[in-house]
Amino acid sequence: MAIKVSKYTIFHRQGEKLYLYHQLSKTLLEIDEELYTALTNPNLDILSPDVKQCLENAFVLIDESIEESDAVKAANFRCRYNSDSIRITILPTLNCNFQCWYCYENHKPSRISKEGTFSILEFIKKETISKSKKNIILDWFGGEPMLCFNSIIYPFSKQLISWCKENNITLYCMTTTNGSLINENNVVKINEIGLSQFQITLDGGKELHNKTRFSNNLTNSYDTIVSNIHLLCNKVKNIHIELRINYTPENIHTLSSILDDFDFKIRHKIQISPHIVWQKSDKIMDLNKSIQNFCQEALIKGYSVPDNILRNRCLSCYTENADQYVINYDLSVYKCTARDYDKKYSIGKILPNGKFLPNGLYYKYITETAPFINEECLKCNILPSCMFATSCLQKKIEGSNYSCCRELITESISSFINKKIISL
Repeated sequence: MAIKVSKYTIFHRQGEKLYLYHQLSKTLLEIDEELYTALTNPNLDILSPDVKQCLENAFVLIDESIEESDAVKAANFRCRYNSDSIRITILPTLNCNFQCWYCYENHKPSRISKEGTFSILEFIKKETISKSKKNIILDWFGGEPMLCFNSIIYPFSKQLISWCKENNITLYCMTTTNGSLINENNVVKINEIGLSQFQITLDGGKELHNKTRFSNNLTNSYDTIVSNIHLLCNKVKNIHIELRINYTPENIHTLSSILDDFDFKIRHKIQISPHIVWQKSDKIMDLNKSIQNFCQEALIKGYSVPDNILRNRCLSCYTENADQYVINYDLSVYKCTARDYDKKYSIGKILPNGKFLPNGLYYKYITETAPFINEECLKCNILPSCMFATSCLQKKIEGSNYSCCRELITESISSFINKKIISL
């Protein structure tokens, strides 16, 4: 069998040492100059059988007939169309107790009706059984979903939990909330329904956060949210907090102060997740070094910090999952939460009996190829680490043009390898 060196192999020097990293297998090996020369020339005939076997196991050496981008495409297809999970995001309301300047939603008084909750529950049951799903991911979104916790989230979850137990389905519950409405009373019910994953946002340090997130009744939302995160971490079983930190050129200097506002004993339950405010996304490279330093400081201080760019994935984002639905309070259905809920973006609606009635846009999402399936990306040697990180299926369908982010991905790969070396 003729073999070749995988184009997804990266060579990395750190000090006097030389390393090999493969982006698909995630293998990291320390190598010598002789092996480096053999692989980069390449002159594979000089390799011993044992070395060849080791490199084949790590997918560094592969069959010459393989077009490697096909492997990435195949993984993408499996994740899109053959997932064990159905993901349901429900917006019980578009109303919110804050009015953040960057929010893309049109907040208005609204709420799912009693009949609507029945229809959504029937829809979830029908889709799960008909497609033989093993898992349901239930994500509460808004607006501010906690405005409807007692009236909708709690009773709905209780019914779905009961049905899942009867049908041997695993249910994962999560929510995206501003964190201001959590209290001792609803924490008891939060435990009861197994709601253990929370994404909660801070907008910089205390002073600048409070200028963005406030209401007539709550001028110091920062302290309230920080206190409520402590409450969740201390009272909720298996809690996981994704602390999303929205940063801008104006607030980036305040981020470090956030890290000292949480007790050390709960920090391991908090994942720090910095995101640039979308209106400032053109500044992401200018701020990248500051964010890397902030994340390193967070790690030192006891928080977890995932690599949002290099996270393990076969999809650019969850919209590519064929069995993923965002259901608005009026039973209109969408594919993404990152938008205003205008009917022109809807992919269909839930009927009173729980049946999903798709429209033409739904089939566009099902049949459109992934954003990375283009000539430039398929030729790229960092495709597995990127998967076109700055785009998604929705943006492709709507005709948005997004430039290549190779420089950002390359820096992230180098940083990731450095961290992996240190951990070893």
